[in-house]
Amino acid sequence: MQSRSLDSFRNVIFAKDIESGSEVRGERKDPIVAVALSLLFMGLGQIYLGRVWRGIGFLMLGLMVAIFIGGSFGWLGVVATLLVPLGSAFDAYRIAKMYNMNL
Repeated sequence: MQSRSLDSFRNVIFAKDIESGSEVRGERKDPIVAVALSLLFMGLGQIYLGRVWRGIGFLMLGLMVAIFIGGSFGWLGVVATLLVPLGSAFDAYRIAKMYNMNL
């Protein structure tokens, strides 16, 4: 019985990193800030949430889509180029919500 209350206390103090499963000291992250940062600059919302490599991946994906598809397919390329930042923003929102649930 005592170990269960200790685990509850530990879950309040520590948050589990979603991807690696390791414990980190956590503070709440604002999902709106994460979305705004991702819309401002692709991947910045993920970096704000501590997912640096994921943020770099979104940045690289956005650059590759813009370079290879953006100008080649007319309006379809423009739509594809706009979908990457929207996907980055949605991903940042989802990660922030999951992060806050695990606190």
